[in-house]
Amino acid sequence: MMTKKILSTFVLLLMTIVTSFAQSFTHYSWQEAGINYNALMVYRNADDILVRVNYTQSGVLKLAEYKAVMLKNPSFAPNDLVYKGGNAKVVYSKDNNVNTLYIADYLYLKDYNAQTNKGSSYYVIAPSKIGDQKARNSAPQVKLTRYKDLSELQASGFKLTNYFLSSDPEYKRIAGTSSNAVVPSKGKSKVHVILVGDTNDEKLGKGINNEIGYLTTLFGTTIGKNSNATVSVTALTGQNCTRSAIISTINQLNIGSEDAVFFHYNGHGSNTTARESEFPRMALKDQRYGLEDLYTFIRSFNPRLAIVTGDLCNSVPRARQNVDSNNPVTRAVPSQIDPKKVNLLFTQARGGLISTSSSYGEFSWALNGQGAFTGSFRQNLEGALYDNSNIPASWTGILEKTYKEAFENTKNLENRTGTKGQRGFYKGTVTYI
Repeated sequence: MMTKKILSTFVLLLMTIVTSFAQSFTHYSWQEAGINYNALMVYRNADDILVRVNYTQSGVLKLAEYKAVMLKNPSFAPNDLVYKGGNAKVVYSKDNNVNTLYIADYLYLKDYNAQTNKGSSYYVIAPSKIGDQKARNSAPQVKLTRYKDLSELQASGFKLTNYFLSSDPEYKRIAGTSSNAVVPSKGKSKVHVILVGDTNDEKLGKGINNEIGYLTTLFGTTIGKNSNATVSVTALTGQNCTRSAIISTINQLNIGSEDAVFFHYNGHGSNTTARESEFPRMALKDQRYGLEDLYTFIRSFNPRLAIVTGDLCNSVPRARQNVDSNNPVTRAVPSQIDPKKVNLLFTQARGGLISTSSSYGEFSWALNGQGAFTGSFRQNLEGALYDNSNIPASWTGILEKTYKEAFENTKNLENRTGTKGQRGFYKGTVTYI
């Protein structure tokens, strides 16, 4: 009876949406393929969940990290409560080799009952197997302990240092020892982020929805908490993926002369045979809108910085294609965000850039549902913010590395003109104060 009571309390607390920086903790462990995994989940709200996994592989201690979101009765497991992990990376390896692939786990409560907030048991499963009922039934069951707050976690003797370095910004955030090096004081400058994605598209919608989620977390959490500016994120998806919604949103932002505006579009696009612009037009729900026209519109507000990027085809109209790839590119970087690099890009940069994922006559491709440009750009932007990253902390450096990777991943895919691969490019200048 006591076990059932604890589990019931655990689920009830996790289902509460936290609106402050309150955090609870869950430690769970399991064994798979001869490896013992120990995970610490830091739960702040249903869309802000951090997971660190401690494990030893081939005699080498490693730490993996990923973000998760809570999904109640998802389509792939309608009777379960699922914690969906994504964008995993190895952040520490005792042999200093962090270039190891780690697939984020799905933690789920099997046979979840919404009325009683109870379930039969907990399991972990790889994303590739979540849709397989047999795989879910045979997935490793986990041992789980719940801590309502930091004091209870520490009183149990649990060591956070098994999962975080003491200098880690996340450790400081969890332990409540954050300083301006982790959460800088906010100045008058604002960073307005507008993410537009055709999430209703039959073939690309799911991948675009995931990318919008990843970018929202990157800007709203990683960049937001390390920037001297106040960061706000607006996502226009589904039926709101329209020209009128974009214009209305920008008009209501109250953009100041010291503000930065970042706009990203992920969806279908095309150019015309007349080639009025080297940049393509976004295929929105109501009407097409030129990427360069949008850039001009944003710059008319005279912000300190304007960055416009688009992941869309730049050819005469054709449905954007999704290609399965057996060679996904993975990157792993240390998990030490450097606020100086964040502020260099977002509060000290001045000027404007417009970027597109492909040149005139080329298609932009999605690999395994993820845009070849968007996926690489997101990871390079985040990677450039780490303290010992080799990715240049400059907008042009990030874009050039992204173009190179996107082309490498699409170089065997043929365009309408017979050329192969997508070659992104940008126009504009950004200086750093």
